Amino acid sequence: MQDQDDARRRRLRRALPPSNCVREQIFYLRRLPHNSVPAPSYYPRLFSALDCIVKESFDEEYRKVAIILGLVESLAELLVLELTVFDFPTRNEHRSLRKLIANALTNLTYGHAASKRRLCFYSGFIPTVVRILNEARNLAQLSYAIQGYAAKGVPFLVVAIVC
Repeated sequence: MQDQDDARRRRLRRALPPSNCVREQIFYLRRLPHNSVPAPSYYPRLFSALDCIVKESFDEEYRKVAIILGLVESLAELLVLELTVFDFPTRNEHRSLRKLIANALTNLTYGHAASKRRLCFYSGFIPTVVRILNEARNLAQLSYAIQGYAAKGVPFLVVAIVC
């Protein structure tokens, strides 16, 4: 029993810092006006947190803790705010951040239908994904490949974000 509690504490300690960072950046983005230039610390802090989330999200136990912490919903809000505040800037950093968010969402919702359902019903998420799809330059090249994902729900949306 003690070993299980220790393992849970370790997983929680691994998941909390990146989860808190995502939430801090959400609060930061909520205050930024449309088409603002983010603070210099915005990109490195968020890249670091998202990279950690993506790497850890292959572990099923980490996914459980992340879901309990509400990380799926936080990442959905982050994606919506990213697009709302920055639109489609020419900087590659935003595209890279959005790819990391998409990868994290794909991994965190793997095998968890309730999380996929919540993600699809998250306010503004689907319209945000549709806007990203409409702006995707490489979409025509991948349209056939993406058709195979269409019946799979969230993974289809995430693949489309990456394109």
